[in-house]
Amino acid sequence: MKAKGLTNGVSFNTATAYKDGRCVFCGGHECNDKNPCKWRKQLIEGGGYTEDMINSALQHVQDLLERVTVPYILLGDVVESIIKRGNLVGVKKIEVGIEERYLIPEIISSIKTQMGNIETESGYGYLFDKIPVEIKIIKRRYAFFEHPDTIIFRLQDYRIPNPIDRYLKARWIVR
Repeated sequence: MKAKGLTNGVSFNTATAYKDGRCVFCGGHECNDKNPCKWRKQLIEGGGYTEDMINSALQHVQDLLERVTVPYILLGDVVESIIKRGNLVGVKKIEVGIEERYLIPEIISSIKTQMGNIETESGYGYLFDKIPVEIKIIKRRYAFFEHPDTIIFRLQDYRIPNPIDRYLKARWIVR
């Protein structure tokens, strides 16, 4: 199988993820690729990132943007996964959005101070523990961003588009 990444940066092959006949994730003897434990299953199905890795990246983004005091909204696969499945399994990157009207020079300076000058064509982007984080600058006004809803996920509150169904249908056109 393809090499996957662990939270400590060590690469491994899921076919050889056993030490002394025991799974390195759960410590069990009966876990394998055909009958994986829940941690191994997340890596096999989730594209290489465990739910805990994604959650750590999400908390990092939340901490960063709250530190610079800019309101943000969860976007993309993250919000869809939380709403539809109630977890972060299978999420390949963290996407959040900041409306352009909130980006005054002081906020932009704070973001660059905290993250460095990591501008992309759609905003800012960086890697947190090998997980891509994309901070999109939303230039147009959309109805589903006017009155965002707040959800609580893993003891943290996050703003999401409202109504969420309209956003999920139109998420590919958000600029």
